[in-house]
Amino acid sequence: MSTSAASAQDALHERNQRLAKRVGLVILGMSLFGWALVPLYRWVCTEYGVGPVQQKPDSKNLPSALGDRDIQVRFVGLVDVLAPAKIEPRQPGLVVKVGEQREVTYRFTNLSDQPLHFQAVHSIAPALADPMFHKVECFCFTSQKLEPHEVKELPVVFWVDPKFPAEYHTVTLQYTLYNMNPDPSLLKKRLEESARNAGG
Repeated sequence: MSTSAASAQDALHERNQRLAKRVGLVILGMSLFGWALVPLYRWVCTEYGVGPVQQKPDSKNLPSALGDRDIQVRFVGLVDVLAPAKIEPRQPGLVVKVGEQREVTYRFTNLSDQPLHFQAVHSIAPALADPMFHKVECFCFTSQKLEPHEVKELPVVFWVDPKFPAEYHTVTLQYTLYNMNPDPSLLKKRLEESARNAGG
């Protein structure tokens, strides 16, 4: 191998290492933000009366009238990189009437040999639909626990407010699963994986 080719290979290797470090820092930052999001989410819900604190089951959170408009509700499940788990909606979507109470189930799987304490944090798209998407029953109201390799199905009971703007026909309900007690060794493993992937 010529000197110029070796130099080029060394330069490429150095660039890959720098890229791997940057990717690792991004993953670390995202993971720390995701971990901090759960207590922040609870604080916002408590302080401003939004989210699950506002929407815990009571007589004010039940539909009063059934509308005549159909809304397509899509279901998505995501997992934070520090949570050794899977979250899957049992069906990709439903067509519901505004004001109609419906139920959907999510399946949670612990992929590790340790108990997993987690919090599922919801998001709604479009964002303006969030205060009009009412959850009567939801696993996101409290933290949950899965035993090693346990599979559990948990329901969400919801309805879409008839005041939901007529120009929108689709709502996406997404849950992201966060590990409440992340294992530092798992973060190290994720960083190593990203470094290997960046190194090609």
